[in-house]
Amino acid sequence: MSHRLGFTLVEPEQAYLNLRKAWRGDRRGLARLRAMCAWRERYAREKDLPRGHVVKDEQLIELAAQRSADHDTIVRVLDPPAARRHGKELLGLMVSADALPDDALPAAPDPPLTATDSRTLKELKAIGAERARSLDIAEELLSRRRDLEKCLRCARSLGRLPDNFQGWRRALVGDAFAAKLMSANL
Repeated sequence: MSHRLGFTLVEPEQAYLNLRKAWRGDRRGLARLRAMCAWRERYAREKDLPRGHVVKDEQLIELAAQRSADHDTIVRVLDPPAARRHGKELLGLMVSADALPDDALPAAPDPPLTATDSRTLKELKAIGAERARSLDIAEELLSRRRDLEKCLRCARSLGRLPDNFQGWRRALVGDAFAAKLMSANL
């Protein structure tokens, strides 16, 4: 991933994972969403446009959830300018995604965290922030939100910390994270 002024570029094939409601769809709908989001990401970069100016997130989610892929669906879901400009392309992507074999469909993404999980995540973040300050290092090295979410989910499902907290991070924050997660009764 490339960084420019603190902005992280999304890999086009992973762009659908950044949509808040993506986890609600079935695997076939996720395949449609993945294809349409990847196309939108590439198009937006090529034209130097915000993603939402190409096609809005909500519209992609609604298209992905449709049972049929046809011109009428495109016209009904998209606003008229987007339907005229991108309808044919999006329809082709939907049809292609519908033709994928089951083993090529994406796995369902993780659902959003619960309120209890969010509180635990804040506590882990505070532990990481304090340790980073004491070591005079960047907080992101120890407690990026995405890493902390993975830590929480891994502790819940496997009963251990993920691999990225087993190496050098374990001595710095891993043991403290494990203790916090065990006390949270995950």
